[in-house]
Amino acid sequence: MNDDLISVIIPAYNHEKYVEECIRSIMAQTYQNIELLVIDDGSKDGTFKKLLELKPECEKRFVRVVMETQENHGV
Repeated sequence: MNDDLISVIIPAYNHEKYVEECIRSIMAQTYQNIELLVIDDGSKDGTFKKLLELKPECEKRFVRVVMETQENHGV
C-alpha cells in the first residue's frame, strides 16, 4: 500500500448536530495517512465548540489537524 497523504476538507456552518458523526466516520477509515482540515464559516450554534472538544482525539488519529473558524462568508 502506498502512503500518499489524503486531505479531508470539511466546510461547516451550523452543523453542531452532525459534525461529530462526520469526523468519527473519517476516523474509522483504515487508511492511516490522513490530514483533517475543518473550516467553520461563522456558525451561530456550537459547531466550533464541538470541533474543539474533538480536536485532542483527532490529533491522535490524523497526521495533521487544522480546525479554524472565520466570519461567515456564505456561498
